[in-house]
Amino acid sequence: MAEYPANPSQLWGESFTLIDTDLEFINNLLLEEGAPMESERLAVAVIRERLQSEAKRRAKLSPEDTIYLPRLAYEPGQHLVFPMLGFARGTVLSVRPGENPQVGPFEVVRAQVDGAEREFASRLENHRINTIPLETLMGASERSPEQIFADQGGAVLGALKERLAQSPDIAKIADRWFPRSLLVEISRGHLNLAEAVLDVAGGGPLPTSALLEHLELPANVDPRLASFSLEFALYQDERFEEVGPAGEMAWFLKRLEPPEVNFPPRRLACDKDTSAPAALSEPLQALMRELDDEWGPGEKPADGEAGEVSLILSFPHWRVGTLPLNSRLEAIFPHAHEATRILFEFIDSESGERFPGWVVAPFRFVFGLAEWYLKKGLLPGGILRVRSGQQPGEIVLDAATRRPAREWVRTATASGNNRLTFTMQKQSVAVEYDELSVIAVDDPHAVDELWLRMNEQKLPLEQLIADVFRELAKLNPQSTVHARTLYCAVNVVRRLAPTPVFAELMTRPYFAHVGDLYYRFDEVKWTESR
Repeated sequence: MAEYPANPSQLWGESFTLIDTDLEFINNLLLEEGAPMESERLAVAVIRERLQSEAKRRAKLSPEDTIYLPRLAYEPGQHLVFPMLGFARGTVLSVRPGENPQVGPFEVVRAQVDGAEREFASRLENHRINTIPLETLMGASERSPEQIFADQGGAVLGALKERLAQSPDIAKIADRWFPRSLLVEISRGHLNLAEAVLDVAGGGPLPTSALLEHLELPANVDPRLASFSLEFALYQDERFEEVGPAGEMAWFLKRLEPPEVNFPPRRLACDKDTSAPAALSEPLQALMRELDDEWGPGEKPADGEAGEVSLILSFPHWRVGTLPLNSRLEAIFPHAHEATRILFEFIDSESGERFPGWVVAPFRFVFGLAEWYLKKGLLPGGILRVRSGQQPGEIVLDAATRRPAREWVRTATASGNNRLTFTMQKQSVAVEYDELSVIAVDDPHAVDELWLRMNEQKLPLEQLIADVFRELAKLNPQSTVHARTLYCAVNVVRRLAPTPVFAELMTRPYFAHVGDLYYRFDEVKWTESR
């Protein structure tokens, strides 16, 4: 049986689908416009067209027309009008008994409606359409297309995008659509010239308009169509990358992008093959959310709280000059409709210095901070603040610097027997830092070599975490280690999200929780487990 909305306004709900006549209307509309149109404008236009078509069909109704209602009985050959289907007309082909003990006796009417056979209920008293006054079914919508879209446009927009994306005849760029056959011809010569212009500009970024200035396209072409046609051609050419934030188109030469933008640093490659139990203790879950690892669970900031984020710099990101694109920072950094790599500008809050940064969305990091970390004297565990700038595409950095002082700091060292050891050493520190997270490194290159060797050895996770824990336990008289410190230390030699690290603390009998997320290592149980 056909299923109907409870009232006419629900025609725009989740059951909405784009039909062939809608697609034909969109094509004609784009031809008349002569330029690309955004999805929202097209969706409102489709709603308006359907309302107008419905009004025209309604105007053609005569007193002799039979309006379909589920409670009535029908006979083969009878002509019906279906208000809930946009006043489509149909002819009854056959009638048979229905089979559904839950609704009682009824009949099933098979009818030919707009070229397709469909089934409807008849002699069915308990149906919601029967409760809708006939005047409501027959009446025109009292809402404008804009009001309908504001209330229920999500389903219309989703159906429109899905259907247009499936059409080989429609081109899409940044949520704008236009027939491929009507695009301005962009030749290989045009693209070579665009490459030369970007080359002179150091790779970019340049907006589409800056590239168009150098191309000799027909003077009578709508500028909007010229831009769209060039953008579509640039997208198809692997030499170019669109790097602008949402609402802006900017182009860069891929061969001149920093290598890390296209080949993510191995230091950031997270080991996701480790298994973990479905649930951890609530304190460990809370700590995971607080850590907000880009490969672990996090909490997006509430509305109005996304203006500034304070975070603790981890060793892997410190080493390669990046920031994690975690749930909190995602709300601050630029995003885009199409681009997977976005070029923007960092601003040092203290000096006002500006330098480029890259959002690398597929691999969840932001690149371009190595020199700034060095200049500010940041160390793993250091605190920095990130906030949106006054202009779109600007990100302001604050390293929380202070007067340098020599302090006892947890320090990682690569030992000669392929082990990572930790000692307390005096280090010159010029930034605020988190006591539980801080890990200085006396020889970063030696630690890098150790990281390579240990990753080649594929040391079992259980052994790795136990080794690091026991090294950390030597640093205090109580021989205890905080879960946060263990997570930070393990990430010096293997990139891991918090979940597998904390799972070891939960499941291995030789880790004893002593309160406040501090743990102690039981050597006897460790030996028994071997």
